[in-house]
Amino acid sequence: MKRWTWRLLPLALLCITCRENQHDRLGHITALSRIEEDKYVWLDRFTIRNLELISSPHENATTLIQIMDQTKTPMGGRLMKRWMVLPLKDLTPIQNRLDAVEAFLRTKIAPMN
Repeated sequence: MKRWTWRLLPLALLCITCRENQHDRLGHITALSRIEEDKYVWLDRFTIRNLELISSPHENATTLIQIMDQTKTPMGGRLMKRWMVLPLKDLTPIQNRLDAVEAFLRTKIAPMN
């Protein structure tokens, strides 16, 4: 078996689990992609936990995502979390993200209530 085939094993197990547990609403999943190791810093779950990026084992603790996340939509919140746990390596895409965030901050947008 080719080396990349073994990397698909967790995906295959996930699909089997979904089928066995009758999760039949999977039609929205149309494509899969791998995380490009050369573009992102890989943070394992222990690092993410110890840095308290998304959650904290301590009662009443404030995580980094709670401080930084000012998104207005669920999709924006998911993107923020992804950006936090998959930091970029190269300066150009980092600057592009910063420019995009700055553009939103400078634009007057009506509050969503």
